[in-house]
Amino acid sequence: TISSTANCKSLTLGGGTKASTLTINSSTTVALNIQINGNGAITHSASSLTVKGNWINNGTYTATGTGRTVIFAGTTQSLQGSVVTTFRRLTINAGSVTTLNTNVTVSGSSSRTTVKGTLDPGESPTYKLTGTIFTVNANARIKVKGAIFTDNYTNSGTVTLNSNSIVEYAATALDQTISSSYT
Repeated sequence: TISSTANCKSLTLGGGTKASTLTINSSTTVALNIQINGNGAITHSASSLTVKGNWINNGTYTATGTGRTVIFAGTTQSLQGSVVTTFRRLTINAGSVTTLNTNVTVSGSSSRTTVKGTLDPGESPTYKLTGTIFTVNANARIKVKGAIFTDNYTNSGTVTLNSNSIVEYAATALDQTISSSYT
């Protein structure tokens, strides 16, 4: 259990014969990767979790309560693993290029995705971020690699593209239709 501000190089949960669970109750920063193996789990019950490496989820990640934010703050990162991660709040920081190598969900009370850097849904195959409130800040970039916007970003709430944000239709292997639904 993390009960006061913590920093570490990397985190690996599970993977051996004994299951392991990490409970995060205070702000935590991981300088490299987080790997949750099949018998590993993270219960994120308070504060923010900042990741500067890759997120690899083959186990269980649970965000309990509102305001539990996972912040991707590295230079080049990916979200991957065999299990779809469901975040409560997801932030891609300025300067970060984060690529999806699996589908991602952002849901629950007060859930939201905020892009301040670059979010790339990957290509061949392309992946999807499903959520509620989706905000792309000024000078941030989201890439669309599917045939249409909703192939990569499906949101049940508002989509806000702030002034000077960029939506880059960037598929190399298929024709794309640019959506006029968002301004």
